[in-house]
Amino acid sequence: MPGSNSYASIVADGQRLLAAITKNAGQLATAEPLRGQLEQALNQFKDLGVDRDNLTAQKQVLSRRLAEVAQQISDLSIDIKAQVKATLGSRSEQLIEFQVQPRRKVLRTDRKSRSVSAAKRKAATRVAQAPPDTTPAA
Repeated sequence: MPGSNSYASIVADGQRLLAAITKNAGQLATAEPLRGQLEQALNQFKDLGVDRDNLTAQKQVLSRRLAEVAQQISDLSIDIKAQVKATLGSRSEQLIEFQVQPRRKVLRTDRKSRSVSAAKRKAATRVAQAPPDTTPAA
């Protein structure tokens, strides 16, 4: 395949060329130094391919290990936050330092004022959405 640059095609093309030069060594004595260089380059190319495959496998192992350690960090964070909450109490404002939301008292007046203002808004939208009065005046 002319123009192909896949690993397999480069190795196959290089090996075919080496075989052809070796077969015709008597006629191509001047190409002997280039044949040696091609053979070295081909061996180096194969070695680099093996190294690349090893690095890919190593990368996968490291990625898996990173995921395991990340899960361990998450689990330990949950455990530490629970321990801090148990020690300081669930209402302590100091929990904020540990990225834990403290329980806060909900004021009943806030609930009433919210419900009253919500009811007023609801009534105002009903009045605004009511169809205009079209009955004739008497």
